[in-house]
Amino acid sequence: MNNEDLNLIIARNKRFLPNVRPLQNFLHLSLYPDYIEKDFFQSLKEIGSAYSTIPFLELSYYQNLFQKGEITRSHINHVLKNASPEKQRRLQDILFRNNQYFLIPEKGQRPLHRFISEKLGQSINELTEPILIRFLSNYFDQGISHWSMPFINEGLLHCFIQLNTTSLLPIYPMTKSALEPFVGQDSVVIINSILNKIFDNEGLYETYLQSSLLSLKGWAGFVKTIETNPDLLVDQRKCSLNEYIAIRLIIDYCWILKLNSKILPITQTEADPYLQQNTQILTNDEFESYEIWQRALEESLIQKTVSEIKEHQIQPHEENAHEAQAVFCIDDRECLLRRNIELIAPTIQTFGTPGHFGLDFMYKEHKKSFPIKSCPPPVKAQFEILNNTPKEKYRHYQWQNNHNQNIFEELIVTFKDGIKSFLNLFFKTFIPIKLNKQSPLKITKPMNLAIFNSEFGYNFDQAADRVASVLTSINLVADFSDTLFIVGHGSTTTNNPYYVAYGCGACSGRDGDVNANAFVTMVNHSEVRSILLSKYKINIPDKTTFIACFHDTTSEEIHIYLPDHLSQDPKIQFYRAQFEKVLLKNALERVSDFKHLENTKNPLKAQQKLRERAHAIFEPRPELGHTNNALTVIGDRSKYQGLSFKRRAFLQSYKPEQDTEGFILESILGATIPVCGGISLDYLFSRLNNRDMAAGSKLSHNVIGLIGVSHGSEDDLLAGLPQQMVEMHIPCRNIFFIDQSPKIIQKVFQRNQHLASWVNNGWIRVCCCDPLSGVYYVHNSNFFERLGII
Repeated sequence: MNNEDLNLIIARNKRFLPNVRPLQNFLHLSLYPDYIEKDFFQSLKEIGSAYSTIPFLELSYYQNLFQKGEITRSHINHVLKNASPEKQRRLQDILFRNNQYFLIPEKGQRPLHRFISEKLGQSINELTEPILIRFLSNYFDQGISHWSMPFINEGLLHCFIQLNTTSLLPIYPMTKSALEPFVGQDSVVIINSILNKIFDNEGLYETYLQSSLLSLKGWAGFVKTIETNPDLLVDQRKCSLNEYIAIRLIIDYCWILKLNSKILPITQTEADPYLQQNTQILTNDEFESYEIWQRALEESLIQKTVSEIKEHQIQPHEENAHEAQAVFCIDDRECLLRRNIELIAPTIQTFGTPGHFGLDFMYKEHKKSFPIKSCPPPVKAQFEILNNTPKEKYRHYQWQNNHNQNIFEELIVTFKDGIKSFLNLFFKTFIPIKLNKQSPLKITKPMNLAIFNSEFGYNFDQAADRVASVLTSINLVADFSDTLFIVGHGSTTTNNPYYVAYGCGACSGRDGDVNANAFVTMVNHSEVRSILLSKYKINIPDKTTFIACFHDTTSEEIHIYLPDHLSQDPKIQFYRAQFEKVLLKNALERVSDFKHLENTKNPLKAQQKLRERAHAIFEPRPELGHTNNALTVIGDRSKYQGLSFKRRAFLQSYKPEQDTEGFILESILGATIPVCGGISLDYLFSRLNNRDMAAGSKLSHNVIGLIGVSHGSEDDLLAGLPQQMVEMHIPCRNIFFIDQSPKIIQKVFQRNQHLASWVNNGWIRVCCCDPLSGVYYVHNSNFFERLGII
C-alpha cells in the first residue's frame, strides 16, 4: 500500500479518538471535535459502533421520565411527525419494551487481535499495552520523575527506537536485530512495513489499525491532541499519532516474533471467520428509538423553558435606578448568584459575559513560574501578564526551576516539607477546624499586575480595544453607576485532579480573579478611558470605580479586591452586607444537591458545610460543577430578572435592538458556542455512557505523569468526567435561547460556517424569540420553524 492511502486510513480512524487534554488545561471541550462537521446522531452511531457500545443511557431512564410526565406522548409524537404511520407503529413498540440485556465487550470488538491472541496463546493486547503505557507515561511526564528519559527532545518514535537500540538490554521482547531496519525510518514507512509483514492482504490493514487505536483510545487521543496543540504541555514533547501507531505495531510485531513467528503472514482466509462475526449491538430501529427518546427529552425542556419565560412577570424598573452594577461570567453557576443579588439587592444591575473579560494573555504568578493560559482554549494568548505581588510562597519557584539540584538538598527539603504536609493533612482530616464563624465575604488588596509594557504586555490602545469589545457586547456603554464590580470565579477543592473542570471555562479552567483584576486595572486607567472616549465614544465618568471580585463556587465565598482608599466607603460597606446575605441564600439552595444535607434550613450551617466540602481531603463531590447545565440564554437581562432557571443557564447579556446586522451576536456566539456547547457535550457524553465514553468512578483514579488519570497505574488514560460529577445531570444538548429574529440569526450562520456546523449538524439546539413579534422559533433541519406550545 502506498503511503498516501495509509495516511488516509489513519485520518479516517483518527476521528474516533476523544480529545484528551492534559490535566492542567481546560477539560470541557467536545470529546469528539473531528465530528462537528457531521450530524450529531449519526456521529453517536458511528462512535457507538466503533467502541461496540450503546452511546445512550439505559431505556428505563427515558421510560421513567415518561412515567413522571417529564416526557409526554405529545413530545414523542412531535418528534415522529414526519415518519410514516407504519414506521411510527414499529418504533412505538420498541420505545416501550422492557429493558434488554446487550452483550457489550470490555474493550470493543477487535477481531484480528483476537485471532493473533488465540494463535499465541496469550492476549497480544495484555502483552503490548503495559509496555506502551510505561513508555508513554515516562515520555510525557511533567514532573513526577526527577530524571527525564534520554533522547526525549528528538521525538516520540526516535526516542523509543534509540532507547532500545543503544541500551545494553532492550525492553523485552524487543531485540536490536528486529529494530535495526526501522532506525531512521519515517513512521508511515514503518507502519506500512510491519503491516506488510503481519498480513498478506492490504484489505486487513484498516481493521487492524482501527483496533490498535481504539484499544487505548485515551492515550491515542492524548497524542492526537498534543500533536496539534503542543503548547498544552508546560514541558513540551514532540509527538504524532503516526509515531504512536508505529511504536504500537513494533511492540506487537516483536511479541509475535518472540512467541510464534510461524503465524505470519496472516491470510484473508484465516481472518474471515473472525471478521464476519456480528459486532453491531443495536439494530437501526433500536438506535432510532433511543434517538427519539433523546429528542423528546430535549423537546420537553424547550417547551417547558419557553412556557416559564412567557409566564414570568417582569418587574417594572427605572432605567437609571441602579446604584451599582456587576459584571459576571456567563457560567451557569453564576446564574443563582445573579438571581439572588437581583432579589435581595435590586439596585444592583447585573450583566453576563465570558469570564476572561475579552482578554488574551498568559499569566505568570512569579517571574520564575511557568506561564499559564487565562483565556478560552480556541483563543491565541498574545500577551503575558506578571504578578508583582510579593508572596512568601514564591521561594519554591526558585527551587522548582533549579536544574542544579543535588540529592542531599532534596532529601532535606523532602523531609521538612513532608513532615509539614503530613501534620497539615492529619489536622485537616481528623481534627477539622470549625469555620462557621467566618464571614463568606473577604476583603483583600488588589493584585499588582504588570499589564502595560512594550516587551510582552498590552499597550493602552490594545487594552482599550478589549475593554470596548466587552462593554459593547453587553450594551454597557452609558449610564455607568459610581461602583461597578467585575466578578471572576473559580473553585477551591482539595485532592482533586479535575480542579480545572471546576474553574472558569473562559479562562481555560483557571480562576478568573486574575482576569477580573487585569480588566479593572485597564478600565480604571485614565489613558485607557481617554482612548475609549475618543475612539469608541464610551464615556466613563471619573467618579465611576471598577472593583475586582472573585466568587468561589465551591465554598460559596466572595473576595473583594478593595483599594485602601475605598475600605471605609459607606456604599462599599452596604454592598458588603448585601453580598453576605446573597451568599448565605445561595448556600441554602445549593446544599439541596447533596442528599444528606437536603434538610438543612440554617443558612450559616449550609455555608459552613459547603466550605468543609471544599477542604475535605476524602470528598469525591466537593462541588457538582455544571451538573445542572442545559441552557444558554442570550438576551436582555431585564426580561429574565428574577426568573429561576434552576441553575441550568449560562447567562449572556445582549440587546437585540442594538444589533441590526447580527455582528455583535456573531462575536458572542463565537465565544459561547465552543465554551458552553463544549461543556454541555462533555457532560452529555460522560452521562450517556460513563464506562466507555468517560472516566468511571473517581475513587479508583490514579494520576499519571501529571498529565491525566487512569484506573490503576497501567491502564488507559481516561477521557471525559467521572461519575461523581455527572450522576445528577439531565443528558441533553445545550439549548441556546436567543433574543433575536430568525432572519438575523441566519445571517450570522451564513457568514460563519463554523458556528453554522454546530447548529445545522445538531451539536447544539437553538430557539429564538423575535423581539418585535414575541413569537418563538426553533431551529430544525437548517431552518427555523414556529414553535407551538404542546
